[in-house]
Amino acid sequence: MRLLVINYSMRSTSLVFSHQAKVVHALADSFDETIVVTTEAESDDVQGYGNFRVITSVWRQSKRIVNVFRFYKCILPVLVRRRGLVVFSHMTEVQSSLIAPVCWILGIKHYLWYAHTSKSLYLYLSYPFLTNVITSTKGSCPIKGKKVLEIGQAIDESEFATNSYPAIPPLRWYYIGRIDPSKKIEQIIEMMERIRWRSGLKITLDIFGAASSPSTENYEKDLQVRFSNQIAAGWLTFKGPILRSKIRTMASERDGFINAFIGSLDKALVEATMSRRFVATSNPEFLSFFYSRGESLFLSEMNLDDQVYTMIKMNPEEAKSLLDSNFEKAIKSHSLDGWIKTLASVLKDE
Repeated sequence: MRLLVINYSMRSTSLVFSHQAKVVHALADSFDETIVVTTEAESDDVQGYGNFRVITSVWRQSKRIVNVFRFYKCILPVLVRRRGLVVFSHMTEVQSSLIAPVCWILGIKHYLWYAHTSKSLYLYLSYPFLTNVITSTKGSCPIKGKKVLEIGQAIDESEFATNSYPAIPPLRWYYIGRIDPSKKIEQIIEMMERIRWRSGLKITLDIFGAASSPSTENYEKDLQVRFSNQIAAGWLTFKGPILRSKIRTMASERDGFINAFIGSLDKALVEATMSRRFVATSNPEFLSFFYSRGESLFLSEMNLDDQVYTMIKMNPEEAKSLLDSNFEKAIKSHSLDGWIKTLASVLKDE
């Protein structure tokens, strides 16, 4: 069977999409031939990677007509040779919408990975023509129906899993992700300031990340102005973006991850859990899965302030039990190896 993957990037150094290249490398072993059409690679030429090849469509912002032309030029010759072909669009609902009717007409099975609560117009346009929409969890796709399959997150445990524990009590906290208004960074900072006052402890907070678009770049600047006193005091730091390969080392030097985004299950939450760090969050899916079972039931009913304060007050035995339990849940339900096996089985209709 032949596999066509559509994704955003095949660059291992990409700050946002480096995991997409890893998925291709893992999936390719399950297929006779794998072709990747991507928007960026190590160069803009067709490239051979051993058991798969990469074609770059050079997708550029604000170049819609040119983008569509280049994309069709790259992908239509592959689709025409449709014998034994299956298509996997990796969070590329725009490109998927361009070929979904074509695949449907040609009888090519077409699967879209979509793990976001955003109600994308392109997702809805594609849906009638898709074989399935594959997502991570129940709350990670705005469309509900028999064609939506949930297979968990794809976290490479080799990048995050550790046997080391954070300091108890956890005083060194971090946030990692987009620096956008939807992430409610100001609420996290204000909450940490309240906890510092409430506990009397020297808690610190490091912010890792960058704006996701030019329209949100001023948000981080405004935050740094608004909280300049906290920065000057030394307990709040804006660290900028971090390479994915550096996250485990960074996390090992800190004790807890905090997140105030209410949406689908954020990968950063699971990554921190695999790193055996404390996790305080407003994310309902994380709370439901990790904190609504057994002895940790009480945490799912708390706001961020009380979660952090409770974790700070845990005794070592209780804290390690919580970290170990969540670690095992993360490995069992969200590891890359399990995700790849399930995904390959779906794509091959096994």
